[in-house]
Amino acid sequence: MNEQEKRQYLEEYKKAKEHGVPFFPDVVFKDVLVSGLIFLILVGLVVFVGVPLEDRANPADTSYIPRPEWYFLWIYQLLKYFPGSLEAVATVILPTIGILLLLLLPFYDRSPRRHPRRRPLATGLMTLIVVGMVGLTWQAVATTPKPQAEIAKTPQMQAALLYNQNCAGCHGATVIVRTGADLHKIIAEGLSHEGMPAWGGNLTADEIDLLVSYISAPNGAELFRQNCAACHDLSLTPSGGADALRQIIASGPKSEVHKGQDVADWGRLLNSKQINALVNFVLAQPPKKLYAYYCSGCHGDKLNVAQVKASQLRQIIKKGGKHRTMPGWKGKLSDEEIALLADYIADPTDPAAAKGKPLFEEKCSQCHGDKLP
Repeated sequence: MNEQEKRQYLEEYKKAKEHGVPFFPDVVFKDVLVSGLIFLILVGLVVFVGVPLEDRANPADTSYIPRPEWYFLWIYQLLKYFPGSLEAVATVILPTIGILLLLLLPFYDRSPRRHPRRRPLATGLMTLIVVGMVGLTWQAVATTPKPQAEIAKTPQMQAALLYNQNCAGCHGATVIVRTGADLHKIIAEGLSHEGMPAWGGNLTADEIDLLVSYISAPNGAELFRQNCAACHDLSLTPSGGADALRQIIASGPKSEVHKGQDVADWGRLLNSKQINALVNFVLAQPPKKLYAYYCSGCHGDKLNVAQVKASQLRQIIKKGGKHRTMPGWKGKLSDEEIALLADYIADPTDPAAAKGKPLFEEKCSQCHGDKLP
């Protein structure tokens, strides 16, 4: 700035000052008034709208995507371009340079011009920064997966969630259950191991039932469909009992039964729990096997039937479900089997209908579970 520009600037400033207003109390009053209004608005939002909070942190929930608030999303996205040891560049070096440039602004920018059009370099630089922040924010919103707000309400998913939240921390992915063990009592009273809490006070009876179903009844029908259905149908009844069948599955192509056949090495592909589930399914009574194979994919672990007559149930089983994709069982099950299923579902406590229980467990339990309302 030369002497002529300096004199011109001082004269213009003197004239503007003569027509201006004093900083105190006029400008101070306006600042206080606006600040007070903003404060009242914030208090009103807190009282009448509230601050949205997420659910309590759950380390077993692997679907949660942690993210900062929206006004920090741009730097959150910036971190993706500075991985590993370069992270300090985005979090420390660049912000420090920006702050220092702002602090030193009065010393290196002494131009008297204030209109954005007369300051193309400063205006262009600031515009570039703002556009970059907005672009990074938008990219972070568009590319970050949304947290899973609600886990599927199928009984299988509920059971898996209950297990992950309450059992997996001690037992891991699977639980080895001894033959004849009363899982309901073990879970409710905490009898599995030292330090195990009694879950009867924390879980409802239905939740304990789901846990028992998840632990003791894996999806053998799905394993059969994936590994055996290409060669075998549901009438498969191997001799030798559970131990012999378990050995056949574990041996895979090395077993005498599958010798020379193109079968998978199930002993390597399946764990002990999956092999046991497959053995239990193959050896199950025909009603249970039929239900698990044909019905469980839609109905899950529970069948919601209340005040339905056996005659109505026979028609539902024959024709299939109305609100679901349940197929019609006419032609796949005999009229006698349909009648057994319907009688048992209508009144499972009736001793005369007990013959339908194995059929229900085989055909229906995978979707409807082992409990009726």
